[in-house]
Amino acid sequence: MENVKRLFLIVLCLAFFSCSECKEDSVFKTNFQNCLDIVDLVHYKGYYSDLGTRLHAFECLIAITGYEGSVDLFGEPVAIYTYREDLDKDLNIWKQWYEANKCSFTLEKADSLIARYREVIGDPELTWPVRDSVKVFEL
Repeated sequence: MENVKRLFLIVLCLAFFSCSECKEDSVFKTNFQNCLDIVDLVHYKGYYSDLGTRLHAFECLIAITGYEGSVDLFGEPVAIYTYREDLDKDLNIWKQWYEANKCSFTLEKADSLIARYREVIGDPELTWPVRDSVKVFEL
């Protein structure tokens, strides 16, 4: 009888964990992390990118999360933080958003939000930025 109870508990536990298992979209995760990396690398870490890549990283994060943060997208220079603390705060908020939404968000949803944002801001070139365009700054 004891073995039957153990087997029942094991089956019950497996059923519980399989139902509550988080299914992250790995392509979405990679693209989202790529945007975070670009934002982080081009601020205070000795990397540079073309304006489009830097701007698109921010715009994708904003489109998906709805959080614009402290970055001045249209200032001079474009899409640059004045203070490291503001960058750290925004990166933390975007990372927290991902953790809270990773089980329910897909690349398809993200692409849909980016397409909608592209229409709103009037930037037909807006797409996921390419990480390879970020380079080490050489003096």
